[in-house]
Amino acid sequence: LQRTVGLLIIGDEILKGITADTNTQAAAQALRSQNVPLAKVVVVSDNPEDIVEEIHRLQRDVDVIITSGGVGPTHDDVTIKSVAAALGQDVVLNDEMA
Repeated sequence: LQRTVGLLIIGDEILKGITADTNTQAAAQALRSQNVPLAKVVVVSDNPEDIVEEIHRLQRDVDVIITSGGVGPTHDDVTIKSVAAALGQDVVLNDEMA
């Protein structure tokens, strides 16, 4: 059974053209090299509601969701909390990774 992958690119800086989205190309090439089809790519803002909504949409469309962006040390990095909310999970700090 071939699983399909969706790539969710998160970041206002991508949408505003401040930062180039090189992650889509890198992910597509890496997935293709493993014969894994990339079925969909979506770019969303750093808005938590937008992230949650798009994850729910991707859950209906693809088997695996990969997120990219929005996990840096700045105030607008809401990806981890938004992904957890979309999946109905709590964010838990892992001391080994902190």
